[in-house]
Amino acid sequence: MQIRSFNPLDESIARYLHTKFFIDEFEFPIFMKMHGAVTVENEGKVILVGGIRPIAETVAITNKDVSVRERREALIKYLQFCLYTGANFKYDQIHAFVQDVDFIEHLLKFSFRETKGKSLVCDI
Repeated sequence: MQIRSFNPLDESIARYLHTKFFIDEFEFPIFMKMHGAVTVENEGKVILVGGIRPIAETVAITNKDVSVRERREALIKYLQFCLYTGANFKYDQIHAFVQDVDFIEHLLKFSFRETKGKSLVCDI
């Protein structure tokens, strides 16, 4: 089994595999925009195509001593900043990893949506 750099010619097999196995789970990724996209083959047969997709993650610390109204106003301003900045850096999404149920409800009101699958992290 060998791993090699992703080649644009690999896209057709990647699209085939995505359509066959993952069409309902996630959109087809643009491998050429990824960091370190690779293809794993065994005896000329593609087993896996993958890469590291750069994502924009928003991180915020909120002062819970102030009123909900002030926090909501601050959140709106902050999210406007996030959308503007994310677009300027050519991101198509902004991710928020949230544990506070109330904050999740606020973000859902401002165009955030739940993702398919569960988010996992691996420390390097």
